[in-house]
Amino acid sequence: MANYLSIRSKLLLLLIISGLAAALSLSVIGYLRSDTALRSAVWDQLVAIRETKKADIRRYLQGQESAFAVFASEAQLQEAIPAFRAAFAEEKALAAPTSRAGFLKFYDESVVAKLPASARPLSADALLPTDAAGLRLQDRYVVHNPHAIGERERLEQPPPAEGNSGS
Repeated sequence: MANYLSIRSKLLLLLIISGLAAALSLSVIGYLRSDTALRSAVWDQLVAIRETKKADIRRYLQGQESAFAVFASEAQLQEAIPAFRAAFAEEKALAAPTSRAGFLKFYDESVVAKLPASARPLSADALLPTDAAGLRLQDRYVVHNPHAIGERERLEQPPPAEGNSGS
């Protein structure tokens, strides 16, 4: 087939092929450089976002630490901690609640039902406190709390403990 083309056609074909080869090589080089530049720019933006978030978290934690330091130095807290420990020791001395039905109902309706299926325990028993004091306190402050979930902190006086006339 090359014998049938004239010199003029062969030169023209050679120039077209060399021009296309040059254009193709320039296109590949341009693509590779732009790809590298874009990747570098995206990486720089991700690093900047990471550093900004890191600084935000650091500022938040420093603020929380400062707030905790202020609260810890307050006289009311320093008086409340020994009182809390004494009250908890009193609860430990009492027997655990006899019925678990209220606990199980509360955990089934309020806790387990809101968990994703993959995170649900086989039974609400797995979520119950293991010590008597924990059971008694949850019974009084959570299970028998008359306020709706989300407003339980409004409880000012818990119901009396089982087997105890005061609270």
